[in-house]
Amino acid sequence: MAVLLCLVPWALWAVFHIPIGSADTHLWLPQGRAERQRYEDQLLLASWEGATLDDPRFARFTELVEKEAEKREWLTSVVSPMKIVESLMNSQLELSRAEAASRLHGTLIGKSGTPSIVIFVSQLGGKEHRQTIELVRKIADEVPELGRDKLRLVGSVYESYAIDKAAEDSLSKLVLPSSVLALLVSWFCVGSFRAVCVVMTLAGCGQLASVAVVYYGGYEFSAVMIVLPTLVFM
Repeated sequence: MAVLLCLVPWALWAVFHIPIGSADTHLWLPQGRAERQRYEDQLLLASWEGATLDDPRFARFTELVEKEAEKREWLTSVVSPMKIVESLMNSQLELSRAEAASRLHGTLIGKSGTPSIVIFVSQLGGKEHRQTIELVRKIADEVPELGRDKLRLVGSVYESYAIDKAAEDSLSKLVLPSSVLALLVSWFCVGSFRAVCVVMTLAGCGQLASVAVVYYGGYEFSAVMIVLPTLVFM
């Protein structure tokens, strides 16, 4: 017990400093697999409510993203629906604006007629998705009458960001309340506070030990690994 108590501070350090890894499932695949290569280059779709092909905010947003892509290796390229429509109109197909726009329905233009910009993100940008999302939101803040609050993002990079953020918030906010709740429910069911303290202490130490093993082993938590402490505790 004395040795165990001496190790508790090291385990607590691991709990508060363990890194949360990426939720990208393609990273679980072995290197060199075709399935993994297909998803190495990831993307973001950006738009906002009320957006149209004639919206001047699209041109400004695209211009700022292209400038950032030249300076940062996180962003590789950007595809604007307006430019594609113009290229279709000026091509040998000689399509009208309406015909060119109809070609993009279901891809860059949604069913409601809302267009979106596609931002291609490098492998590094996909891994550092928090910085990538913050960069895109910062660009939106520089566009007049747009801002990050109106910006809507979707895509594999944003999904990884949202999942990891939720997992990180759960780890930091719910561990203590859930432990207290488990203590109260156990006390009510068992009827002996002393017996519950013994069981809960062992369960808590096992929970801390599981996190410490992951942290000091040089690994990180993922959206799947996040359930490990709870399973050990239960």
